[in-house]
Amino acid sequence: MYKITQLESGQPVIFYLENEKVTMYSINSGRIRNHGIIFTDVESDFDICSDLKLIHYISLNHQTVISSMDNLNIREDYIIEGNVPSSNIENTNFKFIQFYNCLNIFYCSHNLKDSHFSIRVSRYTTFAKDFTLLKSDKIISGFNVFSSDSLLYLFVFYSSQDFDIYSVNSDYSIVNLLSKQYNSSNPDSSSNLTKHTDKELEKLQAYFNQILDDKDSEIENLKEIQTSITNQYNELADYTGKLQDEVRKLRCNY
Repeated sequence: MYKITQLESGQPVIFYLENEKVTMYSINSGRIRNHGIIFTDVESDFDICSDLKLIHYISLNHQTVISSMDNLNIREDYIIEGNVPSSNIENTNFKFIQFYNCLNIFYCSHNLKDSHFSIRVSRYTTFAKDFTLLKSDKIISGFNVFSSDSLLYLFVFYSSQDFDIYSVNSDYSIVNLLSKQYNSSNPDSSSNLTKHTDKELEKLQAYFNQILDDKDSEIENLKEIQTSITNQYNELADYTGKLQDEVRKLRCNY
C-alpha cells in the first residue's frame, strides 16, 4: 500500500507499507531516493495527515502511534497504550479523524476494576490533549464517529441493543440528540446547550437519507447492469444457436 504526500517545497514523499514495515522514498529532480524503513510494527490504520504533517497507525502491540514530519525527518511524538495493566484500563476501537484543525483520536476506555466505560479523545496538533468525552454505566459494545456539515457526530452502541447519537461541538462539549441532554467532560468547555438539536437531527436524517438514496441508486444501477448482461447473454446464446444450425446445414450439404 502506498501513501503519498509532499514537503512544503513541493517535493513528493512516498510511504510504502508491506508486511508491517513502512519504507520512505523521496523524489528529487526525477530521481528516487530510498530513505529506508521507518516503521516496523504497523498493524492497521496507517495514514498521513498531510495538512498537519502527522502520521498515525496502530501497532502490533495495540498502541496508537503518532509521528510528526519535519521535512524528511520522522519523529515519534505520542503513544496511546492499548492496555494499561497498572491502571486496569483497556483502550480499544481507535478512530482517527482530522477535524477542528487537529487530528482527533477517539477510543473506548474500559476500566476493568469497576467495569465502567468511557469514550475518550486525544486532540493532537503539535502536542496532545487527552480527556474524557463521555462516561457510561452501560457496556459500550462499539462506536463510530463521522463529520457532516461542519460538526462531528458520535454514535455509541450498547450491549443492550440501544444506542445514542451525539453532536460534538468545536469545544468538545456534546449534545445527546436523542434526549437533548447537554454534557461536557472537557474542563475547558464553556459553550451552552445547543438550541437547535431538532435542526441537527433533521440534518442528520437528511444525511442518512442521502446515503440511502445513493445506495438505492447504486442498487438500481447494478440491476440495470445485470439486466443488460442478461440480455447480452441471451442475444449471444440465440446467435450461437443460429450459428450452430448454419454449421449443421453446411455439414449436411457437404
